[in-house]
Parts: sequence; structure tokens; C-alpha cells
Amino acid sequence: MAKIKNDDEINGIKIIKNFDSYIGECTVENLELLSEQLKLYYTYPDLIDKFPTLLKDLIQLLFKYLMDGNKNSEEDIIGCFKDEDIFNGIKNVYYLEDYEINCIIIQSLSILIVNIVKAKAFLYCILSNNFVNDLLLIDFSKYDDEYFSYYVNFLKSLVMRIDDNTFLLFYNERSNCFPLIDCALNLYNYSNSMTRTVVNNIILQILKCDMKKIYEYFTLLPSVNYFNFISLRMKDIISDLNTNINNLDPYEDLIDLTLFINDLLSLGQPKINYIVRNSIFYYFLLPEIFQSLFVLIYGDDMIKNKNNNIRKKNSIVILCFLTFLINIKDETVMYIILHLLFSENIPEKIERYILKMPEINPFYSYKWNKNFQKDIDFSKFISLNYSNKFLGSFLNMDNYYLKNMKRVQFDLQREMETIALKCEEINLRGKLEKLNNETILYEMSQFIFDLFNQNAEAFGQMTNYHSNLSNGLGIKVGVIKEMFNNPNDTVYMKNKKKADEKTDINKIDYINTDIIKNSFMCDYKQWMENLNNKEKSNIKFKPNIFRITFYLIY
Repeated sequence: MAKIKNDDEINGIKIIKNFDSYIGECTVENLELLSEQLKLYYTYPDLIDKFPTLLKDLIQLLFKYLMDGNKNSEEDIIGCFKDEDIFNGIKNVYYLEDYEINCIIIQSLSILIVNIVKAKAFLYCILSNNFVNDLLLIDFSKYDDEYFSYYVNFLKSLVMRIDDNTFLLFYNERSNCFPLIDCALNLYNYSNSMTRTVVNNIILQILKCDMKKIYEYFTLLPSVNYFNFISLRMKDIISDLNTNINNLDPYEDLIDLTLFINDLLSLGQPKINYIVRNSIFYYFLLPEIFQSLFVLIYGDDMIKNKNNNIRKKNSIVILCFLTFLINIKDETVMYIILHLLFSENIPEKIERYILKMPEINPFYSYKWNKNFQKDIDFSKFISLNYSNKFLGSFLNMDNYYLKNMKRVQFDLQREMETIALKCEEINLRGKLEKLNNETILYEMSQFIFDLFNQNAEAFGQMTNYHSNLSNGLGIKVGVIKEMFNNPNDTVYMKNKKKADEKTDINKIDYINTDIIKNSFMCDYKQWMENLNNKEKSNIKFKPNIFRITFYLIY
């Protein structure tokens, strides 16, 4: 790193030690000088220690120019910022990770984005060229609560600007990277309820953009995990209340979660709704609510894994169930609940999931842990993100993971360098041999599996994780999806044999909430027709609901 030899001048550029004369009008000449000053600070970081207030004054002056330009709708100013590469300079200063400077940058940028009303060119320029996306990738866990509050406000300001026109400025399709979503998902279990609300609002706002690419992104790892996490969180809330009924914070969290789920289902996106419903039943309603109700009515002799199941207080289960029923207005969810309460016979698959607790997602945590991401090794990193789009993104040399690995939470620099070298080789072969995209992607997946071959146990853990997640969400994800799509693929099947013997991809057996709803509606329709015709019905609806009502009253 370059060292300072002179306190007054560096490489012929004079260090400005007072910016008072520049506070007035923003001119091209001023921006040229200030851009030079900015470059000095990220080229010679020792300057920050020697003149701790100068860089702060410089950053604040630059944002003042932007605020004044936005206020007066002077869109030519933003062009000058872009021409002088000032945004890139601010980003490079941000990468120095000076606490006070970064607080100023994040806070000033949040205020600017919120206040952009008329000068849309300001907004598009700030969001373009991955300026904001790169700032989002920094590891915020190393900072204190004050910085984190600025960071969350920054996320909130960005959410307000997501629409059909700006969506593509947040999403890098070539790298299959959506930093705003990734940052939000890392905070799904943050200890502060307001932050969790911000995360939920980010997800809702993004899903409101009616774009196929968004829905596809949310059906792939790692984003699809979010629907699994919110269901598991509701399950853990019951356990939390069961441990300490005097603490009502978890119950408030349950109210917020159920209202959020209702908003999510109200968006009317079929694929997302399908995943959310399946996840709710698989992780929350069946093993927690209905298992407890069945024990309440029939006793616990029917529960096969009693040793692994913590008995919940009946009042807590019923309270949480009623809260869910009150806040969730989704027709399909209600039909299925009625089907389970009234039907003479419950489908064998549903009964199996009621009586057996699901496997826990290894990447889920009820409590916030700022160092959780740091514990992720290479095999877990691949498991958490695996999809064809993820593998294909590595072939793009502008990939976010390859470029910014030093600044994100994962410490996988050595492995990423190995992947980068292999990607260069595959791309070169692709050009020389004129290989199609499918063949190139196959080469990439084979290389990843070769890395896993050094640890068969890790591959077994990945397939087991993807298998359980597929069951819970109702869709095939990760390596399970590829194995089903490529049953004769020697690479996939060779690695399958090395996986944990307990993992069998042919036993993927998930709940299909759409089929259950349609089945109930057909049965109910026939039952009502027979009743109206005064004919004897072969379909009986067992009045379990009356027994449950009895327990609710007494």
C-alpha cells in the first residue's frame, strides 16, 4: 500500500486542508479537484490518520453538491459526478472500512435516495454500475449498533425505490446476484423486531414487481430458504412461549409473522403461494399445531417420536392456532385446515407428517448470531447456494462472489481463487472448441462435484439438506433438482453413490396443498349435493372440530 512522503503534496497534487472555498456552487473545476483529493485518500490510506477530519469534510461536501443538485433539479451535476468517476471513488473509500467515514457515506446516501423526487436521473445514476450493490456487500457484522441502524435505514431507503423500472439496477442477472435480497435474508432473525419488519417489507416490495426473473430467483437457493425460515420461526415461537409464558415478545412476533404471511399470499403469485403454503403446513401447522391437537383429543400413544417431542401447553398451542386463523385469510390454507378437522380419513401422507417432526434446516437459527456466516466453510457455501444458475454465474469473470469475497461474510478466498482459475480454463476451452452453454455448464458442475469428491460426507450432507428442503417446500431444489432432471448423468449418479446412504432422492415425497384443497372441495361438493337431494352420503365428515371446540371452552 502506498505511503505518504509529504504532508502537503503527493505526486504533484496538493492536499486541500480547508474546503470552505468549495462550499458554494458546484462546478466542473471543483469536482475535478475534489475527485483528485478523493483518489489520494483511498490510494494513501495513511492520510486518514494524519488528517482525520479532512476526508469527512470532503465526503459531506460531495453529498451536499448532490443534495443541492437534486433539490434544484440540476441533472447535469449527476453527469459530472459520473464523468469524474466520483461514485467509484466514494466506493473505494468505503472499502477502507473506516467506521466514521462509512457511517457518513451510508447515512448521507440514505437521505439522498429518500429525497429524490423529480430528478429521476439522479436515482438511476446512483443505482447504476453496481455502486449501491457493491456497498451492500460489505460485512456489517464487524460494526456496532449505531452503524447497523444506519445500514438498516439504508436498506429501507432502497426498498422505497424498487419498482418495475429500477428492478434490473438491483439485480445482476449474469452473476445471478441480488445483493439487496441477500442482505435482507441475512437479517431474517435479527434480535430487533423493527429490523425483521424491514426485511419482510423488502421481500414484499420486491415480489410486488411482476417479473418472472424475481419469482425464479425466489424459487432457487439460497432465497427459497426464506419461506422455510419463517415457518420454522413460527414453530420456535411456540417453544419459546412454552418455556416462558410471561414473555409476550414472541407472541407479538407471531402476530407480525402471520400478518406478513397473509400479505405474502395476498400478492397472488401462484408459485410463491404454493411454496409458502407447503412450508407452513410441513414445518408449522402439521407437526406443531395438529400434532398437539391430536394428542389433546386422542392422547399421546399415537406419537411415534415422543422422546424427541417437547410437549406443548394446550393453551399456548390453541392461542397460536387461533392467532393464525384470525390473521391468515388465504382460501386454500383455510380449506386444507377444514379438511383436516372434518374429514373422516386423513391422507396417509398428511398423517405421517403430523406424527413426525421434520428435519431442521442446518442454516436456520431462531436467535440472531452475527458470526453465523463466518462459520460457513466451502462445502456449506456451495450447499447453501447450489443451482445451475449459481454454477453458471461463476463462468462470468465479473462475478460478485469472485470479485468481492474479501468484503463479504464468507472467508473462502482460497477456494474462490481455485474456482476462478478453473472458470478461465473452461471459458477458454468453450471459445476454442465452440462449446454450447449446456456443455460449459456441465463442465462447471463436474468440477464442483470433483471438489466434493474429496469429502463424500460433505456431499451426503448437501444431498440430505436439499432432500429435506425439497420435501418441506414442495419443489425440488439444489442438487435434488439436477438429479431428477439428469437421472442418467454419470457425474450426478457417481456422486450420489458417495453420498450418505440415508439420502435417497427417489423418496422425495412432499405435500401438494393444491391437490389437498381440490380433493376436499370435490368431497364437500358431493356431500352437500347428496344432503340436498336427501340421499344417503357415502362421504362422512368426522366432527373433530366439536371436540376441539369443547376443549377451547373448558
